[in-house]
Amino acid sequence: MDKWDVRRYCYKGNSETARTINHHLDIIKSRLFLIHTDLIAQGKPVTLSAVVDEYLGLGKRKYTVIGTIDFHNKQKIPTVSKATLERYETMKMHIQNFMRTHYGKEDIYLYDLNMEFVRSFEGYLRFVRGCNHNSTMKYIKNFRTVILMAVENEWLRKDPFSAYKVTLQKVEITPLTLEELERIEKKKFTSDRLSRVRDVFVFCCYTGYSYSDVAKLAPENVLPDEQGNLWIRSSRIKTKIQEDVPLLPQAKQLIDKYKSDPECLYRNRLLPVLSNQKYNAYLKEIAVLCNISINLTTHVARHTYATRCLTLGVPIETVSKTMGHTNTRMTSHYAKITEAKILNEMYPLMR
Repeated sequence: MDKWDVRRYCYKGNSETARTINHHLDIIKSRLFLIHTDLIAQGKPVTLSAVVDEYLGLGKRKYTVIGTIDFHNKQKIPTVSKATLERYETMKMHIQNFMRTHYGKEDIYLYDLNMEFVRSFEGYLRFVRGCNHNSTMKYIKNFRTVILMAVENEWLRKDPFSAYKVTLQKVEITPLTLEELERIEKKKFTSDRLSRVRDVFVFCCYTGYSYSDVAKLAPENVLPDEQGNLWIRSSRIKTKIQEDVPLLPQAKQLIDKYKSDPECLYRNRLLPVLSNQKYNAYLKEIAVLCNISINLTTHVARHTYATRCLTLGVPIETVSKTMGHTNTRMTSHYAKITEAKILNEMYPLMR
């Protein structure tokens, strides 16, 4: 202890060893001073154990990334759709696999998160998982939602990804032409699974329903109005907005086809809708068999519905209402005005 200056709380002398030790002591004293100031600013009791725990990061290290995601997802169960919850669970799976390959760990502490983590996770999603730009951004956006919850709960002092910008690219979805839609409708499949997926897809083309909304339709959603016309009445899962759609003959024919289907009866559903993953996979097969060049998805069916309605002269306000939109600006995103409609309306100017 003869080298220790009790009065000045430092190592005696001017040697390289003394300078190194005193430099580290200055850093520690500065860190302790900041912790003391922060505890006062936050209105927390300034005790020896509180300062030590903060300095050692013991309080922060109680919370892990996967544990926090699990907590978030459990809290969301009563308030979000099944599809939304599945997206958060898929994000969790990607985070777990990323940490195994990048850190060699099953989990890490929230305290260890930084910009390097999110940048590396982005690279993992793009180049290892093969996700496109928008899918990558959506997974990161969902993860940041979890992290912001941790900040609100004071499990983290600040958002470690605050400088990271989530940017989505505008995606143009091409609707089916009437000839392409008819080709899909009339195609004879040897596989029953393809026929059932085709029928659900065609139903969406004549109703404008999204995958999650058509998957939950039950017989009680089909109701007559005062004149006896049949309507499908339900609220959208995504927005909770009422979506009332007149039951067109083509859609009614498909409902009648599955009225006595054992699977539909057991699940109390209008149509035999498979999981989203299988549904989209089988649509790719259908596209090949029907010689359709575009990537078939339920979004394509929804765009096809909007475009077909507008091409046939249905006002955009009416189309917007049947699609469960709050304004026509949202509908215009789905609707593609065809060349035939443009030529027809511009014909008087061409004479």
